[in-house]
Amino acid sequence: LASVVTPNLLSMQQVTTAKGNVEQLATVEVSVTLIDAESGESLTLKGLGSGQDPSDKAVAKAQTMGIKYCYLNSLAIATNDDPEADRHTDEVMQPKPKPAQVKNNSANALICHDCGSNISQKVADYSKAKFGRFLCYDCQRGGQSVA
Repeated sequence: LASVVTPNLLSMQQVTTAKGNVEQLATVEVSVTLIDAESGESLTLKGLGSGQDPSDKAVAKAQTMGIKYCYLNSLAIATNDDPEADRHTDEVMQPKPKPAQVKNNSANALICHDCGSNISQKVADYSKAKFGRFLCYDCQRGGQSVA
């Protein structure tokens, strides 16, 4: 397999940065022709790239980006970033972990955080919601404050 890259400079502009520096901004269209050496069949892919630099490297940067995006987009190559990521939405949509249950040595037995006595699932759920921890009925009546 051979590849032949043909760049075409679409535009070259001078731009002023936020700091007042003048830089060159180049936009390049890149054609990448993939050639099967055995059969002679070929496929041409196209990509666009832009590059900005204060010296003479704007065109080279644009060409590099054009080749990169030509391959990534045409051949559906995955990258590890998500350009459409929305961290807030992702966090909101993440399922909340269930609170860990404090258990004693008996299978599935729940115990009171304060006195260590066994409590039912219903009492555990109520006390966790109201007091922030597992409490038996007696410890709940004892005026325990929210954790």
